[in-house]
Amino acid sequence: MNTNTEPLCTIDGATLMSMPLRPPNFVVDTLLSRGLHILAGSPKVGKSWLALWLAVTVAKGEPVWNLSVNQGTTLYLCLEDSPLRIQNRLFEITEDAPSSVHFCTDSHVLGQGLEEQLETFLAEHQDAVLVIIDTLQMIRGAGYDNTYANDYRDLSVLKKIADAHGAAILLIHHLRKERADDVFSRISGTTAISGAVDSSFTLVEERRGSGRAKLSCIGRDIEYRELELQRNGENVWELVSDSSQSGNPEEHISNLLSEFMRSRTEFTGTPTELSEQIDPDGAMGITPRKVTRLILQNATALGEAGITHIVRRSNGKRLFQLHRADSAINPVPQNLDPFGTVRPTEAPVCAFPVEVGECAHPSRKRPLLGLLWPQKRNQLRGREKIPPLRREPASHLSGRGLPPPPRQTQYSGQKPGPILRTEDQMKKDTTFSIRISSGDLDTIKRKAKQARMSQSDYVTRCCLGRQVVVIEDLKEAAKQLRSIGNNLNRLTVLANMGRLDAANLEGMAQELASVSAALRELQERGRWQK
Repeated sequence: MNTNTEPLCTIDGATLMSMPLRPPNFVVDTLLSRGLHILAGSPKVGKSWLALWLAVTVAKGEPVWNLSVNQGTTLYLCLEDSPLRIQNRLFEITEDAPSSVHFCTDSHVLGQGLEEQLETFLAEHQDAVLVIIDTLQMIRGAGYDNTYANDYRDLSVLKKIADAHGAAILLIHHLRKERADDVFSRISGTTAISGAVDSSFTLVEERRGSGRAKLSCIGRDIEYRELELQRNGENVWELVSDSSQSGNPEEHISNLLSEFMRSRTEFTGTPTELSEQIDPDGAMGITPRKVTRLILQNATALGEAGITHIVRRSNGKRLFQLHRADSAINPVPQNLDPFGTVRPTEAPVCAFPVEVGECAHPSRKRPLLGLLWPQKRNQLRGREKIPPLRREPASHLSGRGLPPPPRQTQYSGQKPGPILRTEDQMKKDTTFSIRISSGDLDTIKRKAKQARMSQSDYVTRCCLGRQVVVIEDLKEAAKQLRSIGNNLNRLTVLANMGRLDAANLEGMAQELASVSAALRELQERGRWQK
């Protein structure tokens, strides 16, 4: 028995169902998430035209079949084409291809350098969101054994790369000729191919040369849907109909709750009571279980809409406390850290597959450097005598440095300090009117809006000598801090591949920890300006 094996890092169901987690990141909203995917179709049906159009459209940031996209760099490995053919097709589908879409007509195969080539490209293009490989057969070579184990092994390698870099990898593949009731069973190869990918797409033409086809979609993070497509004169597949047109509750939850909280400052109730309030007729299918998931997984969107929430249990029941941003009571949940910082802990490294900044365990945040495999981490420590990895964020590794400190503007008050709210201060039972000039009134309205406060709250705080603080440019600072986490993840990938001997980030970790502490202090002193 190996006594040095680290224990399983588990989480109980009650805690997991109360944790705020981020929903899947989509490259094409509700259709193509990050991870590994496969698009299969018959030969010459138009798969490569679809792949080329998708790579260009995502790089441009334009909608795909009325679905929003996460704009970023794209890579298209068109391994069955030549540069001339790709150029000719580009002139057919677009007037101008952006510099953020890249093409490659030759690459290594799996197990002989392709993994390193993809890792290098994704490390050099940190905004890469989509990699298309056309076709799967071209990167497997001619000497592979078509067995379940080999199929699963090859695709698992690509999935790890996609997950590590937060990108989507789309494999172009073929369908078998024989008919079947389940179109996904026609995907060439063993069932390991469908099992290893996150989503499967099949493009089946109504009849050869008709220019009309059905795109069937199924996956772990998407609902089953069918898209009817029509190929136009420019060889672009246009949407004719979509079986999923009822609306996505994830897109509307912030709007529904904003409208619900418009007439109230706070709400406390069970998920059942909340779902009955926002979807009384059940038209959107927001059940008590679904409303709980939507709120926990869309905390960021709700925060941007000015709504904060706290989940607690009372008498064995789960209760939601919702607060509107301009209400007198606007608590900051103590168990959430918007900057993704990691607090020191002596617990073993936990490697839950969650986002940087998400809670990976009820007692701590995910160690940013915890992705290092235990054996590799121990080897590095033993060779270089590296001190144990601190579970704190490290500094920016891309050379751009830390973002400038946010600007702080004080509009009134004498001494810095937290805003205290007593029970008497929260009661507004008296009306008080004064005469002022229209110019002063406009100034008060403008500054109250800038502080995201009501006019009465703003004037009261100014008159009583309490400080009103507005933090500007904090969104950019948070964006840079998230980039730091992404860089650290890429650094661990390189260490896992043996391309880094050691990564001692002790000094930079302390520096960034102080920055995060300062930002948290500012958070407690005032309101943010979005």
